[in-house]
Formats: sequence, structure tokens, C-alpha cells
Amino acid sequence: MANKITYTIANSLSILWTIASKDIVDALKNKVIISMIITLSIILLVPKLLPLIFEQGQTVLPILDIGNSRLTAELKKTPELSVQQQRSEQELKQALCSALFPGRR
Repeated sequence: MANKITYTIANSLSILWTIASKDIVDALKNKVIISMIITLSIILLVPKLLPLIFEQGQTVLPILDIGNSRLTAELKKTPELSVQQQRSEQELKQALCSALFPGRR
């Protein structure tokens, strides 16, 4: 009984593989299918590649330093940060809001 089930499953998988491989070969011969595969690949890859293309090397950090603190001087020495010193609280709010909501003023 076990041999009969094993033989039936192996036979079914063999038939399934034969039909699938024939269909795959036929699909690759069709130009429409090839163009759909290429288009779908581009559509799926572009969102993954765009952040790599437009990646910023430094993090922009807007700060408001009224009293010339040592922290500001140390932050300016950090190569991973681009410190933008703001002159007023309103400029700081505007810089932070534009970072969170690009295109808004």
C-alpha cells in the first residue's frame, strides 16, 4: 500500500513537472510575456533602488543656540551631521516642519 502511494505521488509530480516545464518554455517564447516580466521587474525594483540613489550622506540637524553652547560646537565637529544653526525659534519650527512635511510651508 505504501509503495503504491509513493509511486502515485512520484508519478503525479513527474507529470506536473513535465507540463509546467513545457508551459514555462512556451511562455518564454512569447514576446508579450517577456515584456510583462521585464516591466514587472522594473516596477518592483525601482522603489528598492531609489533610496540607494538619493541617499544623503549626512543627517541635517537644525538647532537654535542662543547662548553659544559647547554642545553646538561639538555637533559641528561630527562628520555624520550637518548642523544648521537657526537665528530664531520661528526659523527652527519652519526647518523642523519642512523636514517632517516636505513641500509644506
